[in-house]
Amino acid sequence: MTQINFTKIQSTGNDFIVVDYKNVPESLFETNTIQKICHRNFGIGADGLIALEKMEDSAFRFHYYNADGSRGSMCGNGLRAAERYAFDNNWVAAEEDFKFTADDGVHHGRVSGRNIRANILVKDTVDEISLDHFTLPVWITNAYRINTGVPHLVLICNDDIRDKEIFSLGKALRNHSYFKPEGTNVNFVKITDASHIYIRTYERGVENETLSCGTGVTASALVVKSFYGFSNDVDIITNGGNLKVTFENENIYINGPSERSFNGTIEI
Repeated sequence: MTQINFTKIQSTGNDFIVVDYKNVPESLFETNTIQKICHRNFGIGADGLIALEKMEDSAFRFHYYNADGSRGSMCGNGLRAAERYAFDNNWVAAEEDFKFTADDGVHHGRVSGRNIRANILVKDTVDEISLDHFTLPVWITNAYRINTGVPHLVLICNDDIRDKEIFSLGKALRNHSYFKPEGTNVNFVKITDASHIYIRTYERGVENETLSCGTGVTASALVVKSFYGFSNDVDIITNGGNLKVTFENENIYINGPSERSFNGTIEI
């Protein structure tokens, strides 16, 4: 048995187990091990596992694994959790821009008090897709797809979605043949006013609704900015808290809190 030190960090309710890459064995990254420690009944409980590798040419290398054990190329709220860990461990300083590396490329971050921001690398443009591809309830009016590091389906809703049962629909769309082979994350979006949207997301890899999804927030902000007349800043309401997506000199940033919940050790 190997004892591993970890930090539990949540970014607007999207929660992660964060470890120092150099201090953990390769066996930690086996699928069944990740599934076990992320399990909310039999493990620590988390939406994903983050391993940070301190680097010389950037602040750190971001390694991300979904709760199902699969490697994730990107996680927006995970980026901000990684920045929190790096700041708490004196890898980066407050109020200073720094760069770090993830599977999808080089990112930039900044820690300013409770607010932690990271830029999201958008892989393509927003495309509207026909609702005829799917069987959807009448309260969904429009559908869009975009890759913000991972693929997202954004559904615009004309009804209050706070109490809607979205698990079954999210699961079906996540695995829909239209999105094969990789599948998609699914975002249900209600425009509340000229600058705010409310989002619920079914996340691929977690295979459940999460309290918040950083790349989903960014995808949804791009949709309402492109098609619904939103200005540069889009304020986001999720069940895990509030976020803001800003557009600065062709860069897209997700902004919001990320906080350490506790430190601990676990044996694997």
